[in-house]
Amino acid sequence: AWLSLPQMSLAMLSTTAMQTTEDASDLEGRPRCLVQLEFSKTLSDGERPLVDYVQLPAKKYSVLDSNQVQRIDDDTFRVNFGDLKVPGLLRISPTAEVSVEVPESGAIQTINSIGFEGKPAKLINAMNMLFSKMTWVNEVTAEPLGDGTSNLISNVKLDWYLPKGYPAKPELMNKLVTRLMNYMMPWLLNKLQDDYARWAAGDDTRAAVTRGEIAQLTADFMQQNQDLVMRPSEDLQKEADKKDAAKTKS
Repeated sequence: AWLSLPQMSLAMLSTTAMQTTEDASDLEGRPRCLVQLEFSKTLSDGERPLVDYVQLPAKKYSVLDSNQVQRIDDDTFRVNFGDLKVPGLLRISPTAEVSVEVPESGAIQTINSIGFEGKPAKLINAMNMLFSKMTWVNEVTAEPLGDGTSNLISNVKLDWYLPKGYPAKPELMNKLVTRLMNYMMPWLLNKLQDDYARWAAGDDTRAAVTRGEIAQLTADFMQQNQDLVMRPSEDLQKEADKKDAAKTKS
């Protein structure tokens, strides 16, 4: 996922997560999801090289979506994915925080935290717990091909420890994340291609690239993939109901 773009490019969108330093004992016995995906697109070289484009510092980024992205400081952005609904079950508003580092190879964008607000409260609390041990990193690099073109490469890695006793299998969550990335990345790479062409031609403006598209994309994904989205939500609801019943008995 990308949040913002260098000079109108580069950033993580993501749906996602809380990066924390955990003791091994805290993670022991937790179901674990590991997903690593690579996406690439071949671009025509402009007057400014693509390698320089991916190495722009985050302070030179412009937000990807003026409605959903807020700059916190030179290296950190906050993304609100809008109000999303799972019909008959919940209404949520996810917010992710992303930090950007720029080593010599390109940009490394990390989702540091994700939080949920909405209704019902017990299900929202369960979702915050579900995403509390998750790290999502996106490494963006460029590969010159020597024929007047370069590959823009995005390598996304998700490392997610599910809560102990969580009923959904890691395989289901892996499938959900993989489908989400395959849905979002073509759109993102197309945005980067257009933005790079402008930047390479000398456009250094910081205007937002889109307005409201992040929320619409996320809502469309949930609508088109209810077979995967509903299952984890229903499982969380059942777990929340069980905990309520146990409290009542005690």
